Amino acid sequence: MRSDRWAPWAVLAVTLLALAAGWVLRASVLGRTRELADRASGVSVAVPEDWQTGTPGDGAVLAAHDPRDPHTALTVTVRDLGERDAQLAQQSYLFNLGLALDGFRVIDPPEPAEVGIDPAVRFTYVYIDDPVRTNPLSRSYPVVVAASGTLIARGGKLYVVTTTTDAAQEQQHAAQLDQIVQSIRLP
Repeated sequence: MRSDRWAPWAVLAVTLLALAAGWVLRASVLGRTRELADRASGVSVAVPEDWQTGTPGDGAVLAAHDPRDPHTALTVTVRDLGERDAQLAQQSYLFNLGLALDGFRVIDPPEPAEVGIDPAVRFTYVYIDDPVRTNPLSRSYPVVVAASGTLIARGGKLYVVTTTTDAAQEQQHAAQLDQIVQSIRLP
């Protein structure tokens, strides 16, 4: 009866190599992005490759969401500033959110931020997404949505970058959503 003392070590080495290769493959797939662009406004943003493009509405020029979690999403809206001061337009936008969203609460008030080289204002808020509003027969429960609004005034326009996610998963998605916001390119 012959005993090969190296066999368990060989099995362990092959197992560790397979795990490492799987981890590298997973990391490379999850890190891939694709660019969404709106030619009319000149706005572009990089989103994860597996995200689905949404139908922009209510003045939005770009929209995308995570297919595994429809509450994890991005929307980019462009509004003309006209003769309004950028700060007044930003305050007006925040006020209108409060009127439009159920259970709206500001978590972090507007503070200066930077997106690329552009100065911006960023704030976080929560609201309640109740499926019964759009479908009275819905059997789904309301969801508390955590959102971030980043407002950039540039060239007579107000660019609004909104990211949302289920509040229960906010910490899990925070870095990814911030990376998406930082990838925005304006004309």
